[in-house]
Amino acid sequence: MWVRYALYAMASFSAMQLLFKQLTRMGLTAPVILLWLFGLSALLFTGHVVLARETVAVSPAALGVVAAAALCSYVGNLYMLRSVAAAPNAGYAISIVSTHALFVVLGSLVFFQGELTLVKALGAALCVAGVVLISL
Repeated sequence: MWVRYALYAMASFSAMQLLFKQLTRMGLTAPVILLWLFGLSALLFTGHVVLARETVAVSPAALGVVAAAALCSYVGNLYMLRSVAAAPNAGYAISIVSTHALFVVLGSLVFFQGELTLVKALGAALCVAGVVLISL
């Protein structure tokens, strides 16, 4: 099931990046795009939580982690969108940004005792090699 979810996310994020490029061509700045994006997303998630009757109560510790994730989201999305706007091909910027998967793999090993096989390590190394080639 997780692979299907990942494919849905990949398709959605791919379309979102192309829409971001179009919005920057229309003259919108990264902060304005992201303000509207997250405002409208908040409305969608509010509706989702209400319809699913989910509880929104979180512990202070969890709220601290959410705040840290929000800060990372703010910085990451701002610079990702700026790189998409400035790159001659939005795919170049997204290819570089997407190497965050390598750091997630390594962080999962350290913090969550995740697995890493030789084949998967080779795949991560190929991602890094791709970034080097795109950067040339």
